[in-house]
Amino acid sequence: MISEALMETLSIKPRNAGMTGEQVGILIAILVLLALFLAPAFIAAYGWIQDTFIPWP
Repeated sequence: MISEALMETLSIKPRNAGMTGEQVGILIAILVLLALFLAPAFIAAYGWIQDTFIPWP
């Protein structure tokens, strides 16, 4: 019974090709986490570019 349910879950069916709500939520969560981790790097790079190529008068 369990293996049958597992096989059904793992098998990709054409009618079930669309993403489920849970998958969309996980994808959004991953994107948010990536944005949170990468934002400081982009801010630091932006500051470095300003300091290096656009010096204050």
